Amino acid sequence: MTNDMFRGSNYVQITCNDVPGMESKERREEIDKLREEIKALQIVLADLENRTPQKKEISGILRKIQQIADESNLDITKFSPLGESDSGYYSEWPTIMEVAGSYDNLHGFFDKMSKFEKIVNIDDMSIKPAISQGPDKKLLTPV
Repeated sequence: MTNDMFRGSNYVQITCNDVPGMESKERREEIDKLREEIKALQIVLADLENRTPQKKEISGILRKIQQIADESNLDITKFSPLGESDSGYYSEWPTIMEVAGSYDNLHGFFDKMSKFEKIVNIDDMSIKPAISQGPDKKLLTPV
């Protein structure tokens, strides 16, 4: 009894003889359990692959991030993509971004980014008060 769970480069074959010391019924039950686990993992993997940005999508994603900052009433004072950085299974496109705006607007930006359809990490962030002393005081935030 065999089952082909994957096609293409991710090929797995489960055979009753692979689980030593089990009766046929126990083997079938264990194989059925493994099949269900594999199906669940395939769903998770497919979701992650869909959410992982592809190289061809990067310019559109960067434009969308700029659009979200604008919609959040943040003034983009610096936006510098640094180029691709390969991290093994996925690639990164680090971007230096500085924005000016209120704390509430920055919160709105982060809230929208948390719901973004692709995986985006924001790190090395700091918040400091802007030099402006008027009633319109803004935060200057490298994101």
